[in-house]
Amino acid sequence: MSSDDLRLSVGMTLVATTSGWGYRVQAVNEERVVARGPHGSQGVDRAELEEHIRHGLVEVEAWP
Repeated sequence: MSSDDLRLSVGMTLVATTSGWGYRVQAVNEERVVARGPHGSQGVDRAELEEHIRHGLVEVEAWP
């Protein structure tokens, strides 16, 4: 997946491939992404999340 193909948006569902846990994106800005998962809401670095998606550690399960 190229960086041009990746469009993080509120409402999308992400799944961590190692744990199988799903996360629903609640907020996206230039630096952070906030998603709600099995342990509540968590904020992560946007660039790091995009790298995890590109390398298959996180999959996009559903788009809003």
